[in-house]
Amino acid sequence: MVRTLRYTSIVVLMVLGLGPRPAQAGPWVPEFGEGYIKLSGSHFNATGVQSRSGDTLDPNYDYSHYAARLYADIGIAPHLGLEATVPYLVSKNTRPTDDGEAQYIKRGLGDFDLALQSGTTIGQVALSGVVRARFPLYSETISAEAPTPTAFTEEELNRRRFLPALGDGSNDLTLLAEVGVSLHPLPAWVTASVGPKVRFQGFGNGLQYAVTAGAFLWPDRLALQTRFGGIQRFADGHERPTKSYMQISGGPLVRIVGPVSFEATASYIPTGAFVSTGWSVSAGFSYDGRIFPNPLQTDS
Repeated sequence: MVRTLRYTSIVVLMVLGLGPRPAQAGPWVPEFGEGYIKLSGSHFNATGVQSRSGDTLDPNYDYSHYAARLYADIGIAPHLGLEATVPYLVSKNTRPTDDGEAQYIKRGLGDFDLALQSGTTIGQVALSGVVRARFPLYSETISAEAPTPTAFTEEELNRRRFLPALGDGSNDLTLLAEVGVSLHPLPAWVTASVGPKVRFQGFGNGLQYAVTAGAFLWPDRLALQTRFGGIQRFADGHERPTKSYMQISGGPLVRIVGPVSFEATASYIPTGAFVSTGWSVSAGFSYDGRIFPNPLQTDS
């Protein structure tokens, strides 16, 4: 049992994605032909590991993670938006050995997210619904079982135990209801989203949720936003270990010129189950504006 928990805690290191999620438009669906595109990089450093049951473990390794992420949210029809996220990950476990230390590094594409969003705005309130599918771009799927010690050499056994995963390998379907409120005349807003996350291949289902608040401190130049969210699994004891976590994040958006901005975020995962806890930072550039001409518009 101890060996299984230890193995589980190691492979979980990339299950969450381990970094701030890309900024998203929230309940406001982009106008037809307009959109938001962001290219960002992030770094995560683990401060702890939570077991499958949510207990704090003390693994004999240090974990760090880098990622590059491309996110796009584009209005593809009136009241209809298309979202996509593609990450490239570099994760590393470092553990002490008699000769110094051993490093186990894995690189590759992570989970591809694709979503459709439909909604409308009534006065200062935006309402929308989102259907999001997740597809792993790697071949591994997390197992609760540790590799059998007698089946491998010590070197191969250590590699299998300590090599980080790029994700848990689950195909997910998430359904979200979103609401956003503009606090005009104050240059501020509040949003909330909640909905079930349906997971396949033996993983357990859960509830995804988030609340955000933001404001412009310098009109059209500098904004700050904070976010509290996560995933709460409905139950444990499924065929495959299933993550559950809370995340707190926040950071500035600085408008550089026209539709181009610089964005930065700091995030913290304080607790959960089958996840690594710790801090992450990200920074990137975004474009928010016209992507292609709106074919429904006519020149007057």
